Amino acid sequence: MRANELMPSTHATISSWVSVIGRTLQRRYLIDPKPVFSALGIEVDRLNEPQYRVPVVVMTQLWRQAVALTGDEAFGLEVAQQVSPATFQGVGVAIMASGSLHEAVFRMIQNANAISDVAQLSIQGQQDALWLRFDLRDDSPDVAMEAMEAFIASIIYIARHYLHLQPPLRAVSLKRPLPANPARYREFFQVPVHFGADCDALISTMETLMMLMPTAPTQTAAGVDLLARWQEKLQPRDLRWQVLDTIDRLLPEEPRQEKVAQALNMSVRTLQRKLTAEGSSFQALLDTQRQALAERWLKESRMSIQQVSDALGFSNPSAFTRAFRRWRGCAPEQFRHHTPQA
Repeated sequence: MRANELMPSTHATISSWVSVIGRTLQRRYLIDPKPVFSALGIEVDRLNEPQYRVPVVVMTQLWRQAVALTGDEAFGLEVAQQVSPATFQGVGVAIMASGSLHEAVFRMIQNANAISDVAQLSIQGQQDALWLRFDLRDDSPDVAMEAMEAFIASIIYIARHYLHLQPPLRAVSLKRPLPANPARYREFFQVPVHFGADCDALISTMETLMMLMPTAPTQTAAGVDLLARWQEKLQPRDLRWQVLDTIDRLLPEEPRQEKVAQALNMSVRTLQRKLTAEGSSFQALLDTQRQALAERWLKESRMSIQQVSDALGFSNPSAFTRAFRRWRGCAPEQFRHHTPQA
């Protein structure tokens, strides 16, 4: 019996969060997530299916087992740094197509159920102190605090790394008790973080919500919501971030162009044509994703050169070293030696 059929009436979450947790375990902690998934009845071969959902009670077990395995109280923050807009499926497309942060937040509030049917988002407060609250519905089962933290932190991560925005937050409110190392949270959010609070929330201002989105389409037909277009299985306007996310999901298997095209339900020729129209190419995007991951792992992890090479889908460390020299003009060992470890 499939994991999302164990309890047909139960609350559930999109399976892309399982994939992100798995990537975090593998990349940041060198832990194979598949035995954990199997023990919980999660079908690994269905994680790329947009319709596949996992019961919230199973997700809660997964979050807590991941924290126990890693011993990392800030595991939610690490997971947030592995997300992309595609993690939120159709909601992510709608957010990227918004004209302003206010519109993006509105779309997220309106479509929160598409991510998890226990989520309840709202905006409260005054013009100079607006609270974007993340609450659970009254009939919600137990939800891991790390899940809430990851959801909140992922919004900030996407704003910074995909929208190239630095939303001027005033503070962050978290219901979780004071962690042993609260500095990690302050460093991530770059504002004061209040623990043991009454609610999980991002605290900002109306001025912040009026910020324009650099990814907004220049022309959008009135009344057309890109979330509906996603649900109708039409391709969204910008294909590049979808390709990057698909490459990310295929690793450590070699992310060949044929497999990426298949995952996006198109032919290789169509993928090439669409990327050319957007001023890009598959090889350029593959290099971009591999270089970003390689630099991060060399800076922040204890992974060996062999492990980084394997995780990036290279046939051998020599091929990885040649690629890295092309990207950075130096060998991976030199880059790591001259970069402070996190």
